Amino acid sequence: MKIDHIAIAVNDVEESAKVYQQALGVDN
Repeated sequence: MKIDHIAIAVNDVEESAKVYQQALGVDN
């Protein structure tokens, strides 16, 4: 269970990073 929660947390961080980049208008 703990591993699943960690994986979900990592996915959330990655998604959040994408959202922040889009919000800031950062295009790589």
